[in-house]
Amino acid sequence: MAKPIAPWDAAALLAIALIWGVNNVLTMAALEYFPPMLFAGLRFLLTALALLPFISAAKGRWRTLLLIATLSGPVHFAFVYAGFAAADDVTPVVIAAQLWIPFSVALAAFVLGERVGPARAAGVGLAFAGVAAMAFDPLVLRQLWALVLIASAALVWAAVSILIRRSPGATPLSIQIWTAWVAFPALLGASFLSETGQMAAISAASWPAWAALAFAGLVSSVGANALLFKLVQTYEVARTTPYLLSTPVFSAALGVVFLGDALTVQVVLGGVLAMGGVALCAFAERRPPKSAGV
Repeated sequence: MAKPIAPWDAAALLAIALIWGVNNVLTMAALEYFPPMLFAGLRFLLTALALLPFISAAKGRWRTLLLIATLSGPVHFAFVYAGFAAADDVTPVVIAAQLWIPFSVALAAFVLGERVGPARAAGVGLAFAGVAAMAFDPLVLRQLWALVLIASAALVWAAVSILIRRSPGATPLSIQIWTAWVAFPALLGASFLSETGQMAAISAASWPAWAALAFAGLVSSVGANALLFKLVQTYEVARTTPYLLSTPVFSAALGVVFLGDALTVQVVLGGVLAMGGVALCAFAERRPPKSAGV
């Protein structure tokens, strides 16, 4: 019989979703000051320094860990931060980010030969239909490029989930450490090559922007993920997923209140449809990969 989720653990799962929701909104605000690749590089520099005392625990096949870290760090987050920088509203992008779950179902079918049952197939269809419905709203249409970038990030993360599934020796802590130490020099290098005005941005950034950076690098990347790894070792991932799927709800609500985001009926209905499909994929998945926040 499945172990019931204790009230404190349920509260912890909701706290993780809230942290990720707050992080999404803070990131949107901070990118008004920082170029996206610079912000991403500085975020992972903080994360790498925070994880330095645990670096001896980063064990495993280094080639596998390097591949996972490269995709999950600089590649995935380059798309994420470019997408956030191109977006006007947080709601469509955080919903599109959840497409990694249906993407992972599709990739598992093609790469691992896993059987896709009717429920998961329906979930994939609903998720993409919901995002498509949002994309044709005039509010979202003018920021369609942001949606494309975030969907690309979701596809990369789905590929990472498949790699992790095929690499049982890669522990969560090892992946976190490798990702941080691969990501920060790569993203700072990408900023040097593709962005300008970094020193001016650093000088002009307000203390809330720096606080947002610290929140992303320490609270979201280290704190929330460490707590999540502990909880998914205790409970089945499929049972923790409902709590984590509240992240876009928190992001949307906070975006409306603090960023002045506009919500249309079409965006809300498309979001509900997309998240319903994502949930269907997650609940029907026999061995769903661990969720991860941005």
